[in-house]
Amino acid sequence: MLRHNLLELEGENLYGNICKAVYAVYPSLYPKENILLFGDKNPGYTIYTNRLLKIFPNSKFIHITR
Repeated sequence: MLRHNLLELEGENLYGNICKAVYAVYPSLYPKENILLFGDKNPGYTIYTNRLLKIFPNSKFIHITR
């Protein structure tokens, strides 16, 4: 299914579209017909916020302190 979704991507295979295709095949408790958002809680991404904003220009970041 992932391979099919990746081959069906139209236009440029931008990294953001590839990420969405990968997330779409992960098991979930919620339906994924129309994915509006997805998240990842890897703290290592904090050093890549500028790069992530270029890939996902409408992204939001949540900072949690424990």
